[in-house]
Amino acid sequence: MIKNKKVLMVKNGIFKDGGVETFIKNLYPFLLKEGYKIDFLVFDNSDNISKQNIDYFKDFGSSFYYIPLKSSGILNYFISMFKFLKKNNYDIIHDHSGIGSLTNLILFKLFTKSKYIVHSHGSSLQIKNLNLIKKKLLKNYYSFSKSIISNFSDKRLACSWSAGNYAFNDNFTVLYNATNIDKFQFNENDRITLRSELNIKEKDFVFLFIARFDKNKNQIFFVEVFNRLKKSNSEYNYKLIFIGDGEQKVIIKNRLKELGLVDEVIFISSTKMIHKFYSASDLLVLTSHSEGFPLVLIESQANGLNSLVSKNITNEVNINGNVQFLPLDNINLWVNTIKMDTKINGDSRKQISKNIIQFDSSEVSQKLNYIYSRLGKDD
Repeated sequence: MIKNKKVLMVKNGIFKDGGVETFIKNLYPFLLKEGYKIDFLVFDNSDNISKQNIDYFKDFGSSFYYIPLKSSGILNYFISMFKFLKKNNYDIIHDHSGIGSLTNLILFKLFTKSKYIVHSHGSSLQIKNLNLIKKKLLKNYYSFSKSIISNFSDKRLACSWSAGNYAFNDNFTVLYNATNIDKFQFNENDRITLRSELNIKEKDFVFLFIARFDKNKNQIFFVEVFNRLKKSNSEYNYKLIFIGDGEQKVIIKNRLKELGLVDEVIFISSTKMIHKFYSASDLLVLTSHSEGFPLVLIESQANGLNSLVSKNITNEVNINGNVQFLPLDNINLWVNTIKMDTKINGDSRKQISKNIIQFDSSEVSQKLNYIYSRLGKDD
């Protein structure tokens, strides 16, 4: 056990119930048992942080610090950072900002002796809607950032090989996202009970979409798929469950209203019983423009739930062989694929591949503990 080693978890932007937050939360209890003192530095204001998350971490002795985003004023950012660096000292900085960690890395390296880990959770640069000049400038900036981060960080981690190749030049370690595998295994009683509570009939076919409502997650695409499915002749009555919050939620609700599908879709903002929704559903869908290594696809495969996802997501997530990938440029292909492959596979979901065990929180936390313990010793 490592006693009193201080770790600062750094998150750029909203700290609520996203993949990075869940990754940290899943490993947190195991790291505490190893003797680490863990605090959080969030580059945003406290309004964008889930009170439920804050209370959970604070109950175990963690502190939260807030720094304004650079976009809200570069001078304010630097002043706040200098004040923080002057007052606080940590053995390890674990920055989950990936390729966006450049400025943080430089400041910590200049003014502290902390070992610095950069962790990449994304796999592509979002430049689709930018003009040519902005695209070129951003690409050059990220190329420069990639070089500096690769040369001056003490350790580079990535949730997948694609996320690592995106953020670093070379020499990185893949640390897969983790979850409680046992908790997410298929449960027939949960399926029956939850579907009854949600007024979902036994023969209804239920889609599950778990993600923050933003443009990258692209829920609007599946709304159009769902609309065409509802209008098609099918032996199934389709239902859709969205779990998540975000600025695009109102847009999605308005579109469903226009299509007359409000009564066919269930919205869940947040739930501690998310594992039960996997058992209650028949197909997980994810239509993101980009992802690093979606934790929901680990959870769905632990549950035995089939998944249909965007081709933009790395095929590394297909651990059990029940994840299917489709491009986002053809709505009818999604509709036809679902109609051809639709089946309620309750019996087969009880047999889980042993390959999924490597993604259990206890396994991944051991790897992270080893990485922490070796920092500075392998130089």
